Amino acid sequence: MARKKEEADKLLSEAYNAYYKLSYYYCASRTRHAKGSEEDSLQSAFLVYYKKLLAGEEIENVKAFLYRTCENFCRQADAKFLREAKRSVELEDMAQLPAAETDYLAPELDYDEIKEELLSLLSEEEQELFTLKYEHKKSLVEISDILDITPNAAALRTSRLRKKIKTLVISTIDKYREGQTQ
Repeated sequence: MARKKEEADKLLSEAYNAYYKLSYYYCASRTRHAKGSEEDSLQSAFLVYYKKLLAGEEIENVKAFLYRTCENFCRQADAKFLREAKRSVELEDMAQLPAAETDYLAPELDYDEIKEELLSLLSEEEQELFTLKYEHKKSLVEISDILDITPNAAALRTSRLRKKIKTLVISTIDKYREGQTQ
């Protein structure tokens, strides 16, 4: 049974007054990487508590509930911070790297011929997977149905194929630039 808003507001206010500082310090001690997200984690924990109050749930140990909820939000904030950190590079670090050569499509290369050369280096199964995924633009589910494998197996095979092609592309293009075609 849902609780009246006035009663939920009163319980929230009591919990806020009693546990805000302790919970904040707890969040500060539990946040390892995403420093500055403690307040957000704490506010989110109180919001979860308030929603549970409105839903009529009874929470026996409010302090323990808030700590547990804060812990979860702190972990999520740290995980998000680390995911974003992997994708970002500091500008100062980039300044130390040499500029990469720009490599536009070179008109002297016959890309259809290079593609055929690359495909000839793949097994029949890899060629079929390449055709399904990159030429016919099939989804992993469609590929799994066609090849009679699981979607996870299709994803794994596609990933392996992509890695193999990446390694083959550079050497094949270099051969063509040097005139060493087969």
